[in-house]
Amino acid sequence: MAHLFMFHFDRSLDDLFTKECVYSHNEYRKKHRDTKPVISSKELSKVAATRAEKLVQIDRLEHLPQNNDHYYGENLYMIYGGYSDCHTVTKSWYQEFDDENYDFQNPKYDGKTGHATQVIWYDTTRIGCAQRSFQSGGHYPKQYTVCMYDPAGNMIGRFKENVFPPLYR
Repeated sequence: MAHLFMFHFDRSLDDLFTKECVYSHNEYRKKHRDTKPVISSKELSKVAATRAEKLVQIDRLEHLPQNNDHYYGENLYMIYGGYSDCHTVTKSWYQEFDDENYDFQNPKYDGKTGHATQVIWYDTTRIGCAQRSFQSGGHYPKQYTVCMYDPAGNMIGRFKENVFPPLYR
């Protein structure tokens, strides 16, 4: 296993990062009819921080199993050779709609748009997010971003009432 150098991280920054993510998520959520804003959750920020630290340890993107203890939704993001803020990460997730030409008239689960549908999932009310960075043997940093969602999105059979078309394209 490569030697990992984890940058010192103050967990109180997770709450600030979550607030940035709440703002970014809500900017995209308000583009969709009747989709209410999400609020930040300290509890979910802690879960996201633990998840991000785990991703650093295993050095790969690996989602929680669907039968996780609390069944939170989860979006993951990794960048190599730089750093990103939550606006950039959320934009990347939301961009899946355009990249895959998502059919909002027939909303359904697709692994290629699962991050985007979670971002705007109507029933989701709370999020918590965290980032962790490290260097693994190379000269460039890696950064993992985790956002946790409650209630979880992407529930099969519930897309029609949770994924609404954009007000404008």
